[in-house]
Amino acid sequence: MLAGPFVRWAVRSKFASGISIPARPRRIFHRPLDADERWATARRLLNDDSIETRDRVAGLMVLLYGQYPREPAD
Repeated sequence: MLAGPFVRWAVRSKFASGISIPARPRRIFHRPLDADERWATARRLLNDDSIETRDRVAGLMVLLYGQYPREPAD
């Protein structure tokens, strides 16, 4: 449910003041990587020790398999 219409109504009706809902961030669509870019990125993720291991693994999962990592269960 969107809160924007309710907040605007509450402010307009003087039930609330000084409240605003920030605009949703716009989605930025990037062009797909070509094969050379994908493999260069994969090599970097495999070999660059300055990137944390968990970030490298997650990046490889997304890059190579299109799998988004899941948050670990508590």
